[in-house]
Amino acid sequence: MPSTCYVSQDSGNDSNAGTEGAPFKTLSHAFYIIGNTSSGITYGNAIIINDSATYNVTNGTSGTDNTSNQIEAYTGFLPREFVIKAGDGCSPILDGGHSADFAIESYKDWVIEGITFRRFGSSIAHHHAIVETTSRQAGTVRDCTIHAISGTAIKLTDNGTLVERCLIYDVAQRGIYGFDQFTVQNNVIYDCYSYAIYGGIGNDYANTVVQHNTIHNSPASGSTHVSRQYAIYTRNAQFNIITDSSCTIAGLRATGNHSYNCASGTYDHNGTHSPVNIYGGAGTGGLDGTNPLFADKASNDLSLTLSSPCVGAANGSSSPKDFVSGSRDWEYSHKVIGINTAPTHDMGAYEITHTKVNTVDTQLIQKVMGVS
Repeated sequence: MPSTCYVSQDSGNDSNAGTEGAPFKTLSHAFYIIGNTSSGITYGNAIIINDSATYNVTNGTSGTDNTSNQIEAYTGFLPREFVIKAGDGCSPILDGGHSADFAIESYKDWVIEGITFRRFGSSIAHHHAIVETTSRQAGTVRDCTIHAISGTAIKLTDNGTLVERCLIYDVAQRGIYGFDQFTVQNNVIYDCYSYAIYGGIGNDYANTVVQHNTIHNSPASGSTHVSRQYAIYTRNAQFNIITDSSCTIAGLRATGNHSYNCASGTYDHNGTHSPVNIYGGAGTGGLDGTNPLFADKASNDLSLTLSSPCVGAANGSSSPKDFVSGSRDWEYSHKVIGINTAPTHDMGAYEITHTKVNTVDTQLIQKVMGVS
């Protein structure tokens, strides 16, 4: 049995060997083969989705070989440190058709990467795209797009959960639901009808990291969800941007450290509450009520313009990457012109690719220097 299975709806067959040259066709079959912990292979297993096809997902039967494309950790199928990811250059889509309850029900320390999830949960039931198999499971979700979900996009609630560089929108409940100490960074979230990011707030969550996220219209205007008190509710929050959240209490509440966040336009669409942008005040370096000047908010382009007050405002940030997986450090060395050798990063998920030095756009400087 291979330790890594390949799947391709375009060229695969479930009677194949599951290798890169002879991939399986369905995800559920691949998991039935490789996820069987009775086989003795319980660590380091992976499923690589090696095409950019749309995989229709239906509710399958736990622990059976089927063609549902649903992956469910279940008794006898509980591999740890399991990986499900897109192949190099591939952009697969898992589509629940508004009928499948979930796409992936994960176990301990699973890694899910590079996949688009859409249309999970019916119009009546409230379900998830990615959910833990039982309470208190940790996992990593990276570089995924999740939208049109009738429940919560991601629910992983144990210590060590990491969610980064994901695009999450059009979600009927929470965008990211954690509880214990987690790291949530460089995500773009908009049009969620409850919290965009929800985490633990007590002293036990001192190592929680919520940083460099960009949040818009979450909780969304018109939301009737019972949990819409905040856009971000967590222990620690730094370098985030929050705009136009319809909350009852505040756009951001961090019970521990909150610094260098920008929040503006917080309101209650019912007009019955008077929420603030940042609970307890702006905090060190915070921008309370300041417009971040997005590129095109109406079209959900939440990247920053060159004149944004959030550019260079994330003092102390050590985050190496941004939402588009690019480096937050300039490719062009500031040392060429002898100043700004250690620039401050930008707030939010996006790092602007050029800034100004002595009023001159560095992108123009690079062109003059022959740097692309």
